[in-house]
Amino acid sequence: MTNDLAWQLKTNETLWHRWLDFGITPGDEFVVEFHFYTTKEDKADAFITGLEKTGFTAKKSVRRTLLILKDWYITVPISQPWTL
Repeated sequence: MTNDLAWQLKTNETLWHRWLDFGITPGDEFVVEFHFYTTKEDKADAFITGLEKTGFTAKKSVRRTLLILKDWYITVPISQPWTL
């Protein structure tokens, strides 16, 4: 367990340094987008409704594959200041 924690902390430190290299500093708004897929529209709508009840916004779009199959693509952006 200690090795796992040490590895995770080292990974986080590396990521934070990369953000700093790109000019993202503590206190900046940082947007992370989460993406979800489903083949059933009612499941997509239920998921979005649940997210909206907790204060998140979500965008649903339809994608077609092989001309007859379709699935729903849900994007949830989360924007907030970050700190080290």
